[in-house]
Amino acid sequence: DLVSVQQHASYGNCVKVSVGGGIVVVYAHMTCWASDLSNGMTVEAGHILGYVGTTGNSFEIGRASCRERV
Repeated sequence: DLVSVQQHASYGNCVKVSVGGGIVVVYAHMTCWASDLSNGMTVEAGHILGYVGTTGNSFEIGRASCRERV
């Protein structure tokens, strides 16, 4: 399921996808997300979520490891 499509202060344009087991994967800093996405919709493997970019605070240096529990 698609958890949310949003513009975040730090992550920029991002999509959060629930992958089961209470784990949400965050795809951040995208130029834009796919035009057919909406909050709460179901996505399957192979569905285009968005396009690579540098929105938000993408200039930060460090190990990117984002896990959120829902």
